[in-house]
Amino acid sequence: MLQRSPNLLIISDEKTKAEIDSHINQADYQLSYLETQDHDILRQQLSKKNHWDAIICQMADGAFYSINTLLLSKHLTPETPFIFISHLSGEKIAVDAMKNGASDFLAPNNWSSLGNTILQILPRQDQNLGVNQPHATDYLTGLLSRSEFNRRLSELLSVSTGFEENVLCHFDIDSFDVVNETSGNEAGDSLLQDVGKIIQSHLKKSDIAARLGNDEFGVIMLGYTPEEALNITNKIIDTIENYRFEWNEHIFQTGLCIGVVPFASNRHASILLREANQACFSAKQKGKNHIQIYHADDSDLIKHDEEIKWAYLIPKALEQNHFVLYYQPILKLDGEDYYHGEVLIRMLDDQGGILPPANFIPAAEKYDLMIGIDKFVVQKTIEFYRHYHLFYSTQPGLKKLFFSVNLSSLSLRDGAFLDFLLEQLKGIEHLPHKICFEITETCAIADADYALYFIKMLKLSGCEIALDDFGSGFASFEYLKSLEIDYVKIDGSFIKNIMTDKMDRAIVEAIVRLCQATNLKTIAEFVESKDIVDLLKTLGIDYGQGYYFSKPFPLPNLHANDADVSVLAFNAPY
Repeated sequence: MLQRSPNLLIISDEKTKAEIDSHINQADYQLSYLETQDHDILRQQLSKKNHWDAIICQMADGAFYSINTLLLSKHLTPETPFIFISHLSGEKIAVDAMKNGASDFLAPNNWSSLGNTILQILPRQDQNLGVNQPHATDYLTGLLSRSEFNRRLSELLSVSTGFEENVLCHFDIDSFDVVNETSGNEAGDSLLQDVGKIIQSHLKKSDIAARLGNDEFGVIMLGYTPEEALNITNKIIDTIENYRFEWNEHIFQTGLCIGVVPFASNRHASILLREANQACFSAKQKGKNHIQIYHADDSDLIKHDEEIKWAYLIPKALEQNHFVLYYQPILKLDGEDYYHGEVLIRMLDDQGGILPPANFIPAAEKYDLMIGIDKFVVQKTIEFYRHYHLFYSTQPGLKKLFFSVNLSSLSLRDGAFLDFLLEQLKGIEHLPHKICFEITETCAIADADYALYFIKMLKLSGCEIALDDFGSGFASFEYLKSLEIDYVKIDGSFIKNIMTDKMDRAIVEAIVRLCQATNLKTIAEFVESKDIVDLLKTLGIDYGQGYYFSKPFPLPNLHANDADVSVLAFNAPY
C-alpha cells in the first residue's frame, strides 16, 4: 500500500518561507503555504480537520499569525501539532507559546533542529498498513514523546486506572533559553537530558514520564495522593536547586516550575493537560522552583484565561473594524484657539456595546498586539484629521485641531512602525493643525538612544511630543534634558489627591518648576474638581485633562457641544 506523505501547513511571510524550506527535506512532505492575516481565511484553512498532520507558524511582532493563530488552531483542530518558529527570542515568548498549547517553540538559534522537531511530533506511517502511529520516544531524552504521552493519558482516562487518586505534573525548566543562547543548541540538549534524568530518578517504575517539547516535561503518577505527589516534586526541586549545569567554562544554575493536577478517570485528556499547563504557569508567576496545585478558582488562572480570550478577540476586532475612537479634551487653563484633546480607543462587543481599554489593553501588551492597535489609531486619527481640515478651510471661525495620540512601548521599539508612521504623516506637516504623540516616561528611558532618534524623526515631520505618566518612573528629571519633548503629562496619581496629600503637591510643584526652567509645557491628568483646577492655576500648570472638564466621547462628535460649529464639522466622512 502506498504511504501518504504528511501534509504540513506553513503559515509565514515569503522571506521566512525560504528559511523554513532550507531546514526540512521538502520531498518527504506535502507542503502548503499560507501568507495572510485575514481571520476568515485562516479559519477556513485551520478548519480542515484531519487534513493537516502538523502546522508550522512564524511568530512575528504584531502580526495575527502569532499566539492568535495558535489559539484559533487549538480551538478548531486541537489534536494537530503546532510548531512555532520565531525571529524573536526570550523565555517569556517561549513560555507564552508553550502554555497556550504549542508542541514546540524554536528560537532563532534553534531553527536547524526543525527537521528533527517535525519527525518527533509527526505521526509515522506503518510500512505495511499505511496507518499513522505516533513516535513513542523522544529522540533526545529517551523519555516518551508528547504524542505517546497524550495517547497513554487518554487511554488511562478511558478506563479505570485501578486507583482512586492520580496526579498529572507539568514541568518547565527556568532559564533554558539562557543556556541555549549563551552556549548553543548542543548545551541546551545536554541540559534537557540531565533534567530528564533527574526527574526520572525520583519516580517509580509505574510512573509515566515524557518530554512534552522544548523545555517541558510531563509525568503521570498513578495511585498518588496530592500530598504524596507534592513530596516527590519537592524532592525533585531540592535536587535541581543543588544541581549546576556546566558547559565549557560556563556554570548555570537552573530551576523548575511544576504544575500539579489531581485527577480521577472521568476526565478528558486535553482539559487535564491544559489545567496542568495552567498550574505550571501560575508556579512560574511566583518565581523559580515553585510548585502549584491546580485550582479552578485560582485568580491567576482566571486572569490568564481572560487574557487569552482577549488575545483572540483583538485581531478579529481589528479586521472587522470593531474598534472606535474616543476623544477627551485637554484644556489650556487660560483658553486657546484649538480643539485640543487625547485620542482614546474603545472596542465594540457583539451587541454594539462599548468596552473600555482596561478590558483588552493588558492582553494586547502581553501578547504583542499593541502595534496593530497603534496602527489603527494612527490611521483613523489622521483620516479624521484630513477630513476635518476640508471643513476648517471652508468655514471661518472653526478652531484648529490638536490631537494627542498614545504610542505603546512595543511600537516605539519597532523600526517598521516608525516607517509606517512617517508615511502616514506625509503631506500634513504644513497644515495649521497639530498632532502630538505621547510616549511614556518608562518607555523613553528603557531605550533612550532609540527614543531620541524616534522623537527627532517625528519632530522633523512637524509633530510635537509629550512625555506621558511623568513621575511614575525613575531618573525622570535627568532625561528631561536630553529628550526633545514639548509637553510633560504629570502622572494622574499625583493630581487626584493633591488637595490633601502634601507629598503629592510637593512633587507636582517640583515638576512644574523644572518644566518652567526648561520651557516645557505641563499637562495635569485626573483633574476632577474646581478646587483642583484653581490649585493647578496657582502652581502654574498649563493644561488640564479629566472628568471635571469632560468625559471621553466618540471622536466624530468632537464639536457636538459647540453651537457655533456647523453640523458638517462632526458629520465628516470617517
